[in-house]
Order: sequence, then C-alpha cells, then structure tokens
Amino acid sequence: MRIGLAILNRNEEAALPSVLPRLPRESVDLCFAVDGGSTDGSRAIFATHGIEVLPEASAGRGEAFRIAFDHARGKVDALVLFSADGNEEPTDIPRFRPALEAGAGLVIASRMLPGSVNEEDGSRLPIRKWANLAFGEAAHRRWGAGQPKISDPINGFRALTVAAWDRLQLDGRGYTIEYQSSIRAYKLGLPVAEFPTVEGQRIGGESGARSIPTGLRFLRLLLSEERR
Repeated sequence: MRIGLAILNRNEEAALPSVLPRLPRESVDLCFAVDGGSTDGSRAIFATHGIEVLPEASAGRGEAFRIAFDHARGKVDALVLFSADGNEEPTDIPRFRPALEAGAGLVIASRMLPGSVNEEDGSRLPIRKWANLAFGEAAHRRWGAGQPKISDPINGFRALTVAAWDRLQLDGRGYTIEYQSSIRAYKLGLPVAEFPTVEGQRIGGESGARSIPTGLRFLRLLLSEERR
C-alpha cells in the first residue's frame, strides 16, 4: 500500500524547526504540505527541508483536507493528516500503516485510549476533553449502534484511504471535518481503527480552534447530519 503524509500548516514558523526533522519520511511514499495562508516564514522552512508546499488554502481546515486528497489522488492509496504545531507526535506516523493495510478505511491516533495522554490530563477542569468525550458519545449513540465506539472522533491526527475519502463525501468546513468523517464512518459502517497517542504541547502561537465557537460548530454539525 502506498501511503502519503500531508502536513497541515498555518503560521507554524516556531514549531517547524523542531517538528520537521523528527518526521519519519522514509515510512511514507509521498510527503507534502498544505499551507493555510501563512504570513510568517513557514514556506521557506519547508523549502529548506525539500518539502513541496501546495498553493495556499485560506478557507479553513476542511478545504485543506480536500486540497490534500486532490493532490494525492493517483499517487497514493491512503493519506495521513498531520498538524505541524507540536501537538502531534511525529514518531506515531508509521503506526498508521498496519491498520490501513489490515483494511481500515479510517485510522485515528486517539488521546482517549488507555496508554494515551491528553494535554488536559493534568488539569483540574479538563473542559475540552470532557466536551470531546460528550460529542463522541452523542455520535456513537445516534449512528454507531452495533459498531465499536470511536474513542476520539474529533482528533485531527488521522489517516484515510482515498477510497474511504470518496465514499464519505465530506463537505465540513474548518475543524468540523474530522468529526464529520467519524460520524459518516459510522453511517457507512466503515472499518475504523485507533491507537493511543501522546498529545504534546503546542509550540508558539495560539490554536485557531477556540473552545466555545468550535463546540458550537460541532453542535451545528450534529444537527445537520441528523437532517441529512
């Protein structure tokens, strides 16, 4: 199986010098970046590492996914989506391959499985973690009857086969694209696999996913998938 790596980037100049050298590029058959309209020196850093950067995608994370799969079509059979902000563990990238080769259409690096670490685990009020668990429970109760429960349906560190991408017909915008892919995997009975990951600390800058607005977007997505 041919597997590609799509690095999603927007103004991660501070993180790239420590993240890019740790990428196990020998474990994938294609490696490129999708830039979300960076205004810092990100693109130049990718160039020094010999990584192709696709034309800017300023319409959000969902559009970045679509650009990535359009670029990968015909070149690879599956694509790992990786954010370059320091939250995701580069050495976990080879762990997607066994599950994909075993037949999973969607593979998720989970922050909720035994052996995993969520960045809020040491917090007295892990509100984001609780919200993620609640959205995961809602999706499984509504669409996942008889299927294994996806422990972390919202985490963006995931891989999809190109065939699964085509079946899911994802049109989510921004950070809802991951949750939508998990919901529609339930709807289609798509084989899903997970493995535990350690979530690191973001390097430089603030996350573009603010808790309350993002939670409201997830809620709207739930309602729209109910009507669909």
